[in-house]
Amino acid sequence: MNIAEPDKAREKVNEFIDLLDELGEHELQISEMKWNSLEVIDIAYQDRNADAVRRKIHELKPLIQIISKRIMPDSYLNIFEVEDNNWIMDVKAEAEKLIGTIDMITTHNKILGPEGPALVAESLHPWIWDAAMKLWTDGHYKQAVDNAWNNLVKHTQNKTGSKSTGTKLYSNLFTCGPNDNRPLGFSKISKETEDWKSAHQGAHHYGMGCALRIRNLTAHTTDELDEQKALEYLAALSVLAQWVDEATVAQSFRCSVNKSTGDALLF
Repeated sequence: MNIAEPDKAREKVNEFIDLLDELGEHELQISEMKWNSLEVIDIAYQDRNADAVRRKIHELKPLIQIISKRIMPDSYLNIFEVEDNNWIMDVKAEAEKLIGTIDMITTHNKILGPEGPALVAESLHPWIWDAAMKLWTDGHYKQAVDNAWNNLVKHTQNKTGSKSTGTKLYSNLFTCGPNDNRPLGFSKISKETEDWKSAHQGAHHYGMGCALRIRNLTAHTTDELDEQKALEYLAALSVLAQWVDEATVAQSFRCSVNKSTGDALLF
């Protein structure tokens, strides 16, 4: 299966292998110290070093699991959840297999060309991916989308001072909102131009669309989302998060109301 950046994946897996080797060396030194009855203080020092490396391993492990699941879906859980007496050697062997598979993918892409562009989840806006990552790793794609949406709403409320949620919240962004909701504007685009109108009207309707089509339909069903659809939803929410994040709180706008639709538009 294709991955977006094989070189980056290889780098992270090699980093993981190096940490495993380092932890193995610490544990060997601790074992030898205990065998030779060295001072407790020396053993405690090595224990602290080993714990620091072990923390780095556990911080990196979720990413290695995601990489492994992407390119070795049938075997990625065989080793990574087990920590018995031989776990360091076993996990290292599994990680080295992963390196081999990544190299095979790289060779495949060089010969045949990539299968097509891939969306890198880690590159999504942090409001979205940080909220979705843990649930996504566990295979709970619908809940990951729900959690990402809720986090986006929280950040939008904090920025605008609004207590509204869902469609009501986003119907007032980038347009003339009520007193409890300060609208947002794209200050980097020149005002009173067609681009400025398009940017604000587009963001206004896009936010409402995300609330209606993604949030509402996802929240009101018990059906699980498949991985591809859920990833596309996260990407859509990431676009909205980027717009809200980069926008500035508008102080005052001139507005008019479209008589045919009732929409309040910024000018």
